[in-house]
Amino acid sequence: MTTTTDSMTGSEIVELCRRHTLFEWSAQAAVDPIPVAHAKGIYFWTPEGKRFIDFNSQLMCVNIGHGDERVVNAIKKQAETLPYANPFMATDVRARLGAKLAELTPGDIDAFFFTNGGAEATENAIRIARLLPEIQDGGQRSRGFLVFFVFPIFIMEFKRVLKQLRKCSLVLKRFSSSKEPRQSQH
Repeated sequence: MTTTTDSMTGSEIVELCRRHTLFEWSAQAAVDPIPVAHAKGIYFWTPEGKRFIDFNSQLMCVNIGHGDERVVNAIKKQAETLPYANPFMATDVRARLGAKLAELTPGDIDAFFFTNGGAEATENAIRIARLLPEIQDGGQRSRGFLVFFVFPIFIMEFKRVLKQLRKCSLVLKRFSSSKEPRQSQH
């Protein structure tokens, strides 16, 4: 079995992965993963050349398709400039995205919390919601907002995100303009 940069067969990939990794949401002894060697567009291939349509877009992370040149070029450009910046640093990309989001979101929402992944976003959303005090607003009690977006800083389908924000802003405007808490319909 090879662990160097030599090409591996599908069965070698699966054997090493089953031996040395844990798979999410699976009984480990029953895991039978599909070995993946490469992908392009809507397809991915095993090392032996069997082609699959990727209906799941690798957990919805590549809805634009595998190997889209626009994404590849954007990643390459960002990697050449600054491959990673920790969350405590300010970057051009973060500054521009924050300013654009502030333009598009309703009301006075103008601060955003960027995370490295979904679990971190969820954990911090819960933590902040627990700490966020109710804010006095003209004698009425209302809740403050925080908007969470989950992006690796250099991979953004910016136009798609902005389109979704425009759709969401109608809901946020309606909710943020409400002074009284909503009553349950039950």
